[in-house]
Amino acid sequence: MAKAKLKFEGVGDLRFFVSLDVAPVVIGTAGLAALELDLVPENWPLASFIKDYSVFVIVLLVCLVVLPPPIARGISSLRDREAALLRNVEAFAAYRGLASRAANLVGKLRESFDGTVTNQYQNHLLHDCQSYFKSRPMPDGRERPHDFQVEASFYGLTVNRQSKLLERKLFTNTDRSRMRANFSNRSPGEGRIAVDKISTGGYAYCGDVADPEVAGALGIKDGSSRNYRTFLSVPVFRDRKSEGDDRVIGMLSVNVTHRDVIHESDRHILEVYAWFLAVAFQADQLAVENISK
Repeated sequence: MAKAKLKFEGVGDLRFFVSLDVAPVVIGTAGLAALELDLVPENWPLASFIKDYSVFVIVLLVCLVVLPPPIARGISSLRDREAALLRNVEAFAAYRGLASRAANLVGKLRESFDGTVTNQYQNHLLHDCQSYFKSRPMPDGRERPHDFQVEASFYGLTVNRQSKLLERKLFTNTDRSRMRANFSNRSPGEGRIAVDKISTGGYAYCGDVADPEVAGALGIKDGSSRNYRTFLSVPVFRDRKSEGDDRVIGMLSVNVTHRDVIHESDRHILEVYAWFLAVAFQADQLAVENISK
């Protein structure tokens, strides 16, 4: 196996070697070296103080050399423990959230067998998905803008017999008056690309529709005039294991007015919401069948 070669790429790389934790060690070592080598000039204003209190100065410099490393290790250990606790809290919150959704879904299935049709649970999931991405911290610790908006939408998809592609049919939306991406295989740009990807079980992501390079790659001509900057869409499957053209029954999409808030890796979170939406949607279909019998 070939060894990786370290390459110095700029002054910015020095930040890995300079830290406040090692500053006292450097100062103390330099001070001890100066005393040992008798480098302190006699006409220096502090020379008389160092000479009169040499024992105190030496003890202070020794402490500056000896104490910082264990203190730094202790602080690092506390930070790691705090981070671990935060991860445990987040994991527990995620578990409770999934357990709550599963319990609600069981109730939804019971209603469907009784012949009760309602999209209340679907709207609840969309609102929950919207709240999740809306509560995400802004990049670089920036304050959240006043015009920051998140939209979570569920689009039902139907097969077009002529083109064998999927065209968008709006099923439900958290707020119809707010921005949402226009997904259709008949429209140019990212709408057609997204629908094509969703129809084959893939996902669609665009980090910034207003970025000229990204917009050019997706065929977006009016990206700067859109009322959203980023979108992420995943398919809603009827049955993941099936290979038919109708296995994708819809798409779950999240649109955000600012970039760098949702990322391509967030598709895994969105796929969990899509799974719950699929079951809730099919439960309503089952309820319709029970009513018709």
